Amino acid sequence: MKCVLPFLAAATTLLVSAPSQADSFMPPSVQEAVSSDGSIAVTVIPAMLSCAPGETECVAAARAIVERVHGGYRGNSRTIRLVNPQAPGRVLVTDDGERLLTLDDYASYGFGDNVLVIYGANGEVIARLGLHDFLPEDYIAGLPRTASTLRWWAAPARIEPGTHRAVVSVIAVQAADSWPSPGASGFELDLDLDTGEIESPSGPDWQNALNCARAQRWLVPDQSAKRERDRYRALCR
Repeated sequence: MKCVLPFLAAATTLLVSAPSQADSFMPPSVQEAVSSDGSIAVTVIPAMLSCAPGETECVAAARAIVERVHGGYRGNSRTIRLVNPQAPGRVLVTDDGERLLTLDDYASYGFGDNVLVIYGANGEVIARLGLHDFLPEDYIAGLPRTASTLRWWAAPARIEPGTHRAVVSVIAVQAADSWPSPGASGFELDLDLDTGEIESPSGPDWQNALNCARAQRWLVPDQSAKRERDRYRALCR
């Protein structure tokens, strides 16, 4: 792993909520992506656009059309049905077109089990990961958030050219209680697109980010948990 640089109180319960921002999303639209060498193109059709008007036999579902690019033409297409309710937030494809990686559900980033989904050549799901599958729960609890977004990513994910290996960058939670900037630092984790195995974050910078996440947790159920959170605030640098 690489490091890239209102209160409600009751008698015995204390709930502390971190600042939350409002979200506003347009309906999902058709999105396109190409492999690093430009030989493969992917077109994602959101579920709401997947059936023609008046088409009664069609089952609405998000779909990805994978095509090989020949000069200015596309051919050898195949369609993959996606698990996202409407559409993924982003899609990546390998240079050989054999692996497709989607990130998050559109307008629900970081929530649920579709944070990272890997598809094989025949559309089979190789792996389906939520944040809880590769990050500790107390780290997730301290991530910056809005009503429908957990800001878990730093730099955009990428697939290494000519490989079945992706690099996913996880945001490094900081001491400041603010929304991360586009250039926020993070931890690069290797993701094997053949097995779904993902690297675990580690090292002193990760430990500090974990302490900061524990200090930034948005929900504190009692006074004991509040004291523990305050202890981690002292450790967050």
